[in-house]
Amino acid sequence: MHPNFFCGVSYGPCNRCLVIQFKMPPCCSCCLADEATQSWRIESETTAVGDNGKNISRFNWVHVPLCSKCHRHLWLQCWLFALVGIVLGAVATGMMLHYGPQLLANYRVLSPRFMAVMTIGSGGIIAWGVGYTLRKGLVDGALAIYQHKEGRIVFGNQRFQELFDEANPYVRKTRRSSLGI
Repeated sequence: MHPNFFCGVSYGPCNRCLVIQFKMPPCCSCCLADEATQSWRIESETTAVGDNGKNISRFNWVHVPLCSKCHRHLWLQCWLFALVGIVLGAVATGMMLHYGPQLLANYRVLSPRFMAVMTIGSGGIIAWGVGYTLRKGLVDGALAIYQHKEGRIVFGNQRFQELFDEANPYVRKTRRSSLGI
């Protein structure tokens, strides 16, 4: 292992990774119900440039407590966003299939099988991208934002944020802006 790296990520001359374990309040982070039997994983990606000039990415996550009702509600939202992604991917695939023969007429080098695979693949990528973006932005972003490099979590529920700040006095206090970030 290169001496400037610890945990696979370079954090400058101090050669340290920021490792924090948060103490979560024993209630649901959405509705503040007393019984938080489930959890939701909030992710954060950190990127650093290595000595060789290449980007090194690392994913970090923290589990946020939820009650069963809120956990079910968030999963339902995720499935609905996946459905929106699938519909948009299907529409894009249909449009490509509709206009594909015109493209093949202009470029006879392209095989129809190759075009079919590319069409279906493009529709799948669109479906995944839309579903993933909606989930990360509207489900995870509304619940909490994990900022690993700063060592803090910003929750959407302000009362839970206060309880979290009381349980973790060493964590830097933050407030959400009016934009939700």
